[in-house]
Amino acid sequence: MVAKKVLVGLMLALAVSGPAWAQAKSDWAQTPTGADFVRYYPKVAADQGVAGRAILDCDVTAAGSLERCRVVEETPLGYGFGEAALKLTGLFRMNAKSVDPSDPARRRNIVPIIFGFAGSPLPAQGYLVGQGAWMMKAGVKKGARGARPCPEEGKPEQLCTDHAIVWAKQPSLQDTLPALDGVDMDAGTSVLLCEPAADGTLTGCLTTPEATPAARKAMLALASLFVAPRRAQDGDAIAGGQVAIPFDWSKITPLARKLKRP
Repeated sequence: MVAKKVLVGLMLALAVSGPAWAQAKSDWAQTPTGADFVRYYPKVAADQGVAGRAILDCDVTAAGSLERCRVVEETPLGYGFGEAALKLTGLFRMNAKSVDPSDPARRRNIVPIIFGFAGSPLPAQGYLVGQGAWMMKAGVKKGARGARPCPEEGKPEQLCTDHAIVWAKQPSLQDTLPALDGVDMDAGTSVLLCEPAADGTLTGCLTTPEATPAARKAMLALASLFVAPRRAQDGDAIAGGQVAIPFDWSKITPLARKLKRP
């Protein structure tokens, strides 16, 4: 069944470049091909048309190859996506110029890999900070498409609209780990609200009140790693809006703890 379907391109969260679909820059000199994914796609999952994901934590040799990889997370369980991802590791090679054996951050790579088929739902990536972000515009006119009440002090009748965004620059999973170290929330969702500057950087950021001091510190530190697009996915201009970034701690914190190394 696998051979009859077109595989969705693999998703890689690199130490430097971030998710492949978000940025063109890449430190990979070699990656598996679609045919490789067909060969290693778990048979039961392929027969049932099930998509899955595995997150690997690997060391990188001076030559750029991956070694001593471990499966940190796989979903859904029971289909063998972790084992399949491990079989692909020998087909990856990083640009040797980007590897520094003396720098722990540059001799490690966290590699999330998605297995899936074109047109099929893919596993949610709530663990990746910045997923599900949107731009909110306040003060829209009554009758505007998608308008909803968003009252605030002095503006009880205020209306807002929400617009999904795709980041111009988004940190990789590995980039976020230093800031997340020590976060004490593993349930609930907090939101980071920021004003996008003309160059897309986030300014004037605030967090929703349920965030603990440790969580608030991490959220504010991570704000500097994002660059907002000029327009939302529906074409609405970002200028004049407010960017909202949800932090689902039930997904972010447990994975960050699993990835923590001594």
